[in-house]
Amino acid sequence: MIRRLGDVVSEDRDGPFYAAEVTMDFDGVPRRVGFIAQNRAARSGEWMPEHHLKAANSIVEFANRSIPIVSLMDTPGAAGDEVANKNNQSHCISRLIAEMSNTDVPNLGIVYGLGYSGGAIPLAASNLILSVRDGVFSTIQPKGLASIARRLNLSWQQCAKQVGLSPYELRRQGNIDAIIDYVPGEDVENLRLAIVSGIGHVEEGIKRFVRENPYVLDEYRRSIGRYLNPSERLRKVQASAALKLTKNPTEYLNVFGIAYRYLRYLRVRRRIKATSTQSYGRLSEQELPAGELATRTSRERRETFLRWLQDPDRVIYDDAVSRAWKNYVEKKQTVHDDRGRFMQLIFGERRQNYADARNTLISTVGMYLYRRWKVDAAGNFRSL
Repeated sequence: MIRRLGDVVSEDRDGPFYAAEVTMDFDGVPRRVGFIAQNRAARSGEWMPEHHLKAANSIVEFANRSIPIVSLMDTPGAAGDEVANKNNQSHCISRLIAEMSNTDVPNLGIVYGLGYSGGAIPLAASNLILSVRDGVFSTIQPKGLASIARRLNLSWQQCAKQVGLSPYELRRQGNIDAIIDYVPGEDVENLRLAIVSGIGHVEEGIKRFVRENPYVLDEYRRSIGRYLNPSERLRKVQASAALKLTKNPTEYLNVFGIAYRYLRYLRVRRRIKATSTQSYGRLSEQELPAGELATRTSRERRETFLRWLQDPDRVIYDDAVSRAWKNYVEKKQTVHDDRGRFMQLIFGERRQNYADARNTLISTVGMYLYRRWKVDAAGNFRSL
């Protein structure tokens, strides 16, 4: 898909990690844009620690050349297995979050598919977050979300509404900024226009912010002073810092870079929801959503069962049931016939044969219905 947005200058592929530098058309003016994305063809898009570090390095490289960054989120979450945790996965995720927040170029986050958990959070630290029409974004992985849904008796529709999974719910909650009229598989023109206009919107906002707030220039002068004449304490901090540090004046950020960082911080801060200590914890008073999943499921099961009663299965369609039924009918017809001792010795006692045939029929029919009804078997048997 990225190849259709412009001319690819360079690519970096490493399993689920993908980065590319693409020349795009900005209203007739070619500009290079850096892309960072998950490749769902490898590990379903799950990043290992080394992939988060590669993404952080790519951000630094793009920023050093003043290239805007677009991050495409499409992952079920960061890898959480033993190998990932052994290699300090959480630290690598934090490093990527810090680099995304610290970069001095405009960055755009797009929920392209699944945006779950730690795999999407770092890429969401952007000046602007967009989503395609069918995108999904949540800090909770699907397994955790399913557990919450079961505990609160919620259907997936109710759960999505409460948590805010769909782009429309996310937009209403203020967690994303806009929805792109695009779904993967459609023509990419709307996506391209969204990227171009999104970067342009961020840049115009930065120009207006710097023009209307002269204190940004004062902060920039102080930053230049710290760069030219760092204190001894600052030197020690920089010597042990893991984040990007400018080594030469050519790559040093300009006043707009400071504004990008500051406005990104304000936007991310606005998306964060806080709670007081009085309302924190499992024992706090809070309003839980009233789930209707059990009621709706029971009603649907009942309707299906009644339709089955009106048009039941024919015995001839299953050989085991058919044989058990024929044997039962035969034994029932002869249950009251007289039989001598010699015949009883050979063929058995008629009443006992009838009881055995009846039990066999019940167990055979019961197993047949259980296999047919599956999860609805318990409720349907109670109805019978």
